[in-house]
Amino acid sequence: MGMICRRMAPSKKPGTRNRKLRKAWVLYVLRCGDGSLYCGITNDLKKRLAAHRSGKGARYTRGRGPLKLRRSWPMKNKSQALKAEIAFKKLDRTEKQKALRGKLPLPGRGV
Repeated sequence: MGMICRRMAPSKKPGTRNRKLRKAWVLYVLRCGDGSLYCGITNDLKKRLAAHRSGKGARYTRGRGPLKLRRSWPMKNKSQALKAEIAFKKLDRTEKQKALRGKLPLPGRGV
């Protein structure tokens, strides 16, 4: 049998065919209305904050508004973000406060 060759449609910009734009991963910390902290990761912070505030984010943040973004840290990739999230959650409250003020290096980030 003969070989069938399919041509891909040319893209308008060279080198952009079949590539998705990758967004940077971010570790973020919210302060809830009751004073508690919520830590999570995302690759679209604006969209994730909107989801939390509309009640469609994490179950923990529902009914705990108003939510305020305390701090966010850019990460190299999802793996690093997950490790940093786990490390942050293991800190006690005073260490978390220091990390939020920038007086303690963020664990799991390699810094």
